[in-house]
Amino acid sequence: MSKYNILGFLGCLGGLFIHLIVGSPYQWGIINGYITSYFKILSPELTLEGNSIVFPVMMFSTGVTIEAGVLLAEKFGAFWVLLATELLIAGTMFGSSYLLNFTGNCLIYLVFVVVYGCIFGLLVGITFLIPIIEIN
Repeated sequence: MSKYNILGFLGCLGGLFIHLIVGSPYQWGIINGYITSYFKILSPELTLEGNSIVFPVMMFSTGVTIEAGVLLAEKFGAFWVLLATELLIAGTMFGSSYLLNFTGNCLIYLVFVVVYGCIFGLLVGITFLIPIIEIN
């Protein structure tokens, strides 16, 4: 096996793993009930229907930045853009799980929509096309 075949295989494997993370917004319907229950501790008026706004916000944010990822990869290199965005995605997910500890009652849900919906969506958009383009 040549060096290029191994690198191509590793590139495809890395792209697969990245898309497992990038595809996680599509499981929102599964985790929506758990997140709503979590936020009902401080916001008892929150319902499943009200919490459904996060998915459209996330998809809109993803669509806004999907082309920016390709431009950033061309300018800074795919590896560095993917490394930075994946670390930020992990930090966003980690940070959004601790929002009850850092925010007050009236702002908790709005901060969650901004952090998990907007910021996570923007980062997913940047990351989404880069593995597909790099394989070609």
